[in-house]
Amino acid sequence: MANRKLKRMELPLTCLEALQRTKMMISKDVLVRTKTELVQQLDMNSNVIEHMIDTICKATCPQFKTAQALCVDDTRDRFMPTGLAPPT
Repeated sequence: MANRKLKRMELPLTCLEALQRTKMMISKDVLVRTKTELVQQLDMNSNVIEHMIDTICKATCPQFKTAQALCVDDTRDRFMPTGLAPPT
């Protein structure tokens, strides 16, 4: 997932141009650097960099779920009546 090309993400054109100038082509190139490094290398505002990092993270990183949420979501789908319950 970290090898997604930055061209495919919905980044502003100015960000894409700055990233291409510094030869950052995949999301891993951006995500391994700190915010301060990116501000210095791309010569952009820290708010723009923060927004860019958020956009890249949302496009790259999978949505997380806790184990409890997975169990609750799956419970109804996996229910199979066995007929072993006492009659009511």
